[in-house]
Amino acid sequence: MEIWKEFEDMLFPEKGICFFCGEYSDEISHYICHQCKSRIEYLNKDIPFEFSYVDRIAYSLFYSNFIREHIFLYKYHGRGYLYKPFGEILINTFLERFSPEDIDIITNVPIHRRKKAMRGFDQSELLAGYISQRMNIYNSRKNLLRVKETKSQNKLNKEQRRTNIEGAFQVRKKEEFGGKRILILDDIITTGITFEESAKVLKDCGAEKVYGLALTSGMKF
Repeated sequence: MEIWKEFEDMLFPEKGICFFCGEYSDEISHYICHQCKSRIEYLNKDIPFEFSYVDRIAYSLFYSNFIREHIFLYKYHGRGYLYKPFGEILINTFLERFSPEDIDIITNVPIHRRKKAMRGFDQSELLAGYISQRMNIYNSRKNLLRVKETKSQNKLNKEQRRTNIEGAFQVRKKEEFGGKRILILDDIITTGITFEESAKVLKDCGAEKVYGLALTSGMKF
C-alpha cells in the first residue's frame, strides 16, 4: 500500500500544485491557487423550485466558461484528479446548506456501465466517495444503477429529457435505502429531471428524504 501511495504521489503530486492550471505555488488552498480561485464564482445556493421526489437541491458554482471547461476536461480528457478540488468545493456547499447529522447515506447519479468503461471512471462516483470519506458519512456504491443507456441530456429539450431518462435507474438492494436520508451527488444540474428520476427510485425503496447536490447548474434563474 505504501509503495502504491508513493507511486501515486509521483503521478499526481499534491503539495504546492494547483490542480486546475498546474502551477506551483506556496499559496495553494484545497488544490486551487489564488488566481484560479479568483475565476470561480461561489454561490452555494438552493435551486429555487419545488420537485416531486427530491426534497431539496443545492449547487456550488456559477456555470462560467472556466468551470464548463474544467468539467469537460475532468469528464472527457483524462483529468480525473480534478475530483479533489471539485470535491472540496462541494464540501463547502454541503456544510453551508446541509447538516452532516441529517444525512445517513451519500450516493451519486450513476453513468451507464458502458460509458464508465470507456471513460475509465464515473465522475460523480468519485465526488461522492471523496465527500463521504472526508465527512465520515456512509457511501453507497453500485447500488443505485443506470440500467438504460440514455442519450446526452444537454442536447434534448425538457420533454425529451424526461422521456430519455424515464426508467433509467434501478436499485439492487432496496433495504439499504429504506428509512434513510440520502444525499445524491452529480456534477451538473440543468432541469433537475435526472435528480428527480433518481430520487423517485430511492423513494420507492422507502427512503425518508432525498436531497441533491451538484457542482454547478445550467439553469437560468
